[in-house]
Amino acid sequence: MQLILFTSNDKFRSEIYIVIKMLESGLQTLHIKKPNFSRKQLSSYINQIPEKFHNRLVIHSHYSLLFKYNLKGIHLSRDIRRKTNYRNFLVFLVRRIKRQSIISCSCHSIEKLIDLPKFYSYVLLSPMFKNGELNSDFNISTLENVIPQLDFNVYASSGISLSNLEIIQNIGFKGLATMGSIWFNDEKQPIAHFKDFNNKLTSLS
Repeated sequence: MQLILFTSNDKFRSEIYIVIKMLESGLQTLHIKKPNFSRKQLSSYINQIPEKFHNRLVIHSHYSLLFKYNLKGIHLSRDIRRKTNYRNFLVFLVRRIKRQSIISCSCHSIEKLIDLPKFYSYVLLSPMFKNGELNSDFNISTLENVIPQLDFNVYASSGISLSNLEIIQNIGFKGLATMGSIWFNDEKQPIAHFKDFNNKLTSLS
């Protein structure tokens, strides 16, 4: 299984340093989700990360930056997906100009997951866990049957912890996406907790 890490929504002083250390420690996909950033601020954030890691970065806004940097891809927000014509044009441009780039989105029900277009590289399904327990809104048997039939990979998101990684794997998810469990862990610093996640995933592979 693969690990996707979200940045915190708001930048804090040591964040870039921590992000770089995680990338150096093997993080393959970092979703940069900064809803309050201007294009200039997001560009500045990317510039602070060594260029050799740019192909591991996925942006959630200011998609034109995909064509400026050698990024991994884009994550389409709900607002963008609702603008069908713009979404389709954006997807066309990405597939035409940046063919290897990934396109992802988030989804919150099995029904909507099934109805998503085939052009997505992967989809984040959330909230997978609530208060440490599997979300009862998701029928696990249905998920186990649906996931292998989809044209894109599905990653579990929200409420992820070290204790539920095996559950995620057994359901059939290709990976997981997390933010709070690493950035806001009371017991360990983010870099140490990321390494715990990485080691656990390696042991499960």
